Amino acid sequence: MAETTKKRPQRFTAAYVEKVQKQHEADRNKWAFYIGHIVLTFTEIEDLTLDTIEWFSPSFHEFSKTLLLEKRLELLSTILDSHDDLSDDSKLAFNNSIKRVRKLASKRNLIVHNSVRLIFTTDSDSVILSAGGLISSARNEEIKMNLQQLIDFLDESRNCYIELFNAKNKAHAQIRNAQSIRHKQEHRRQSAALRRARKKIEIES
Repeated sequence: MAETTKKRPQRFTAAYVEKVQKQHEADRNKWAFYIGHIVLTFTEIEDLTLDTIEWFSPSFHEFSKTLLLEKRLELLSTILDSHDDLSDDSKLAFNNSIKRVRKLASKRNLIVHNSVRLIFTTDSDSVILSAGGLISSARNEEIKMNLQQLIDFLDESRNCYIELFNAKNKAHAQIRNAQSIRHKQEHRRQSAALRRARKKIEIES
């Protein structure tokens, strides 16, 4: 039977700390790449909320530019809920997308307002349990994000943008269709009124 070797606990040594610091420096470009793409994705989400408000309620567009994202999402939700041409399913889909943006925005704030720090986690005997770069909240050190979680967050943010974009297009099409139906009904009503007026003139003449 093969003898198993027990892994020796890793303790602080100058060589180990130097090794981890070098790896952390090498990972900086990875952090910068994903953080940059997260910032870009959220600017696209913010632009999409402004475009949506402009289309659904132009009178609120300029005002919405002055709002932070959270308040702008509240305004957008109110506008959508009061729109008679949207079905309940469309409103639900849109509001679910808005809730998802709100949830992601809190994590986005963690990313853009805190630095990437090299953090060592140890047990009570000073044995190193983990070491590596983490984004850690300055307000609550329990809130952290590692590189893989950052990558997953970028994927989730992109999917959220696509979901919000599709919800907007679906609602847009639904409103266009309702407007088209009303236009056709009004055209038929006016045509019928015109025919009646002509017939009355013919009878009287």
